[in-house]
Amino acid sequence: MSDGALTAKTSTRLVVGDAVRVSFQPRRFPRCPAGFVADEGAPYSRLRGYGWRSVAGGARGFLRRQPPGLTVEASTGLAFAGPAEWVCDLPNGTYKVTLALGDPASPVGRRRVALEGKEAAAVDLAAQAAPVVLPDLRAAVADGQLSLQLDSPSGAPGAEISYILIQRE
Repeated sequence: MSDGALTAKTSTRLVVGDAVRVSFQPRRFPRCPAGFVADEGAPYSRLRGYGWRSVAGGARGFLRRQPPGLTVEASTGLAFAGPAEWVCDLPNGTYKVTLALGDPASPVGRRRVALEGKEAAAVDLAAQAAPVVLPDLRAAVADGQLSLQLDSPSGAPGAEISYILIQRE
């Protein structure tokens, strides 16, 4: 059900202001960053309008110390032992996506990001300080759901994600 704006009935709780802002974090973490909605790794739910469709090996939450320069929303995350797919109900259209990947405790290997089934980025976490923020990725939604796929083609364990921001263009 959609009114053509970012206020679709199923994802009303997910939309904060003009964007979707999701902080991926450990279960029962007491603090969600202001302006964000918490995702603790729960399966997709039509009622909620977002969640994980497939997760190989399960999810575990992690928490980082917050050194200078690390934003609150980048201080938590979910790590997966294998490939993972997150989906979000959104009206059809084009979106700008920003996400933060990687866990400083395991900065090894390449991570692949796909939006709507198309590769959007490949990141070498060993070459950059985690989390790595990937701004200005683009996705065209044609089926009422934005899908984000994360995996590790290099054989390193899984993938890690801290947050995602989604804005309609």
